Amino acid sequence: MITSENNTIDPILFSLPFGGFYESIHSEQVNVYIDQMGYDWEKVNFNATYLSYSKALLNYIESEINTPLKFIGLNSPKFYNFTTDKIETEMLPEDYTKFIDDFLTDECKAYISEACKSSGGFTSFYPTFEKVVLEPSILIQYIFEYLIFESEGLELMYFNYEGEIIMNDLNPTQNV
Repeated sequence: MITSENNTIDPILFSLPFGGFYESIHSEQVNVYIDQMGYDWEKVNFNATYLSYSKALLNYIESEINTPLKFIGLNSPKFYNFTTDKIETEMLPEDYTKFIDDFLTDECKAYISEACKSSGGFTSFYPTFEKVVLEPSILIQYIFEYLIFESEGLELMYFNYEGEIIMNDLNPTQNV
């Protein structure tokens, strides 16, 4: 963890993997909600709507794990062939300790030990669990991967988005 000039420990910035929006349960939720509300698909601002969805999803995750998280932004790739959307967030160091105590189980450690290894076409910068533990932001990401995708610890399918669908501004003010 990085210490600031005023001797305080900075929050831990990390990317929260949630499955992204490309052909996922999350895009499906937004699409169903658009249909239910009777919105015109041509007028929906999907980038802004996905940003709103991401904030709501982070609030849901925060309440499910009982750990404060701060929304920083939504990181969406230009192309989805190598990666997908991630929520950029941060956790305070004092919350990190409790998070690790609550969620770094033996099963999670075993998952991380396997997931962090280099494999065909992938060279890991953190090839062992011992290396992952040295980098809090990487450890948090792996724990969330385990909770969301590998265990029943955090069921995102129960999240029901009923937030804001943001429309494109089709009548911009004209400069004369």
